[in-house]
Amino acid sequence: MFQDDYISLHHGTSNRSFPIGMATAQRPPLFAGIKGDFWGASLEFIGTFFFLTLAYGGVQAATATNTPDSSIGYILYASLCFGFSLLVSAWLFFRVTGGLFNPNVSFALLLAGVIGPVRFVLYSIAQLVGSIAAAAVVLALTPGPCSFKYVSVNFCWSAHR
Repeated sequence: MFQDDYISLHHGTSNRSFPIGMATAQRPPLFAGIKGDFWGASLEFIGTFFFLTLAYGGVQAATATNTPDSSIGYILYASLCFGFSLLVSAWLFFRVTGGLFNPNVSFALLLAGVIGPVRFVLYSIAQLVGSIAAAAVVLALTPGPCSFKYVSVNFCWSAHR
């Protein structure tokens, strides 16, 4: 079996039928697509940075205008900031990297066999560094301490307090 047979089998573009054991008998080398993996990881860094910069900035803005512990407006504003930030970021990056933005999602895709181990490691590093960079940029651009550590909600279940 050739390399393009492997690709067509796993991307659903082949009409050929192979015996059961033949589809997994020959795998490409682990670092065969390393250039694409690095490209995807760099875009995953940019996407994670973009997503969390918008989300953290929105939470900082909500904290500047509301009291975080008691206002339902603060909770809705912070939730919508994260939601719309993820919506825009995923819409921009889903065709290129899948719009993962979270090492847990990357790990789930690794376990499902969608991404390989090299891509998983590179994506996870890019996502963690992107989130740290986003927090640093928002901290540098806004006055006062970070307010995006957590949201304290008084009316939730006792397990969440």
